[in-house]
Amino acid sequence: MHPQSHSLRVVIVWRSTILEERTFSQMSSPVVRVGQGDKNDFSVLAPGLPDVFEMFERAPDGYTVRFSDRIAGVMQVDDHDWDIDELVAQDRAWPTGKARTDKGAAQIYEMKLATGDWGRLRLGDVHLFFQVIEGREAVAGRGWASVEMPLVAMVAFAALLHGAVLLTAFLTYEPSAELDGLKAIGGFAEVHVHDVPDPLDEDKLEPPSEETSGKKAGGEEGTFGEPDKVVDSKVPKDDGEMVDEVDPSEVGVNKLLSEARLGQGAIAKLMDTSDGISSKADVAFGGGDDELRVGRGTSGLSIRGVKSGGGGEGQGRIHGLGHIDTGGGPGSGGPSTGAHLDRKEAREVKAHLEKRTPQVGDFCDRGDIRKVVGAKASAIKYCFERQLQRQPDLHGKIIAQWKIGLDGKVMSASIASSTMNSRPVESCIEREISRLRFERPDGGICVINYPFVFTGVQ
Repeated sequence: MHPQSHSLRVVIVWRSTILEERTFSQMSSPVVRVGQGDKNDFSVLAPGLPDVFEMFERAPDGYTVRFSDRIAGVMQVDDHDWDIDELVAQDRAWPTGKARTDKGAAQIYEMKLATGDWGRLRLGDVHLFFQVIEGREAVAGRGWASVEMPLVAMVAFAALLHGAVLLTAFLTYEPSAELDGLKAIGGFAEVHVHDVPDPLDEDKLEPPSEETSGKKAGGEEGTFGEPDKVVDSKVPKDDGEMVDEVDPSEVGVNKLLSEARLGQGAIAKLMDTSDGISSKADVAFGGGDDELRVGRGTSGLSIRGVKSGGGGEGQGRIHGLGHIDTGGGPGSGGPSTGAHLDRKEAREVKAHLEKRTPQVGDFCDRGDIRKVVGAKASAIKYCFERQLQRQPDLHGKIIAQWKIGLDGKVMSASIASSTMNSRPVESCIEREISRLRFERPDGGICVINYPFVFTGVQ
């Protein structure tokens, strides 16, 4: 292998989606770092690795790869597939020290990679693929040694051919005989302009004579075509004739209650002068005597009386609303109940939302997260307010968690914890969070944990 003629290709994959792909050559930094911090070349959630971890380092004959015993993966070295545990057990990878990770203290191992070797490491939900490939790049400062000679020869040949064509055209040029006969005329040219009349000039158009106008119609001036046929309408006329004055006694209820109408039909029987409204209503509401009653029994419905009543047999009183009367008296035949509507108290509960300090990943702007969530606060509050109408005592703290992809869209949203234990509210919040759009993260995926405290205020 030619010294420094190799490169390293690294690909970050999340759920079968390529998030980032880079190739490191002799012109790049000799060390490639992977971890959760901002100082890494690949900033990813890497359980089992330190925050800043030098995973790859360029060597004269390949690359050195480092990993910990807290991660899993496979490698192909010398055309043979190995698990990480097998590489350690067979001393193909040797320990170099220990480091602190989020999973505790981890042993760090390293091994050499040559051209063609590749591997795949699993870092939580992210897979890291790498391969040492053959490739040479021009190095700055080498002058003509870094220039492709075939390209130089092609450019030189094109320039030479172009110059030869121009020289041949210049030497073989002969002026035309027709051009020799032309003579340049000095001075000014005289131009004659003739006034051509406009055929549409209205001032010069002659008005038509009277003999060519309406007189030629022979008494039918202004008549075009055959006269229209008059056809009687078949639509029935429902409206009456229009009159200047309307007698109020001849329309509506007045006409119904007039003497002519009361003398016949059911209304006449109810309103005739022999019995009258008093006797008919008394029979319907009161009973046998002249006093109106509300009750149950042989005498019908009566408000007060000594006969059978609606709430029992005996003397009782009518029930009331509010402060008029809040109870009914029992009769001799049975008890009755009263309506206590004046004791009912109206209670209104309003929803209150408090947004606590969120936990934001390394690649997203905290101010942008607060701004976008604040703009959507009314929709998140409505998720709680809608359920609060059914459960006035509903309250609690909900921590929503979501991931922001490299395009600024929410990749997934869920409820990390909840003391409210209301699935309608929680699913509504997940749905509203999934619709948010943020600024694109700078370097990797963001994981957001945002606490919301919901209370009902009377």
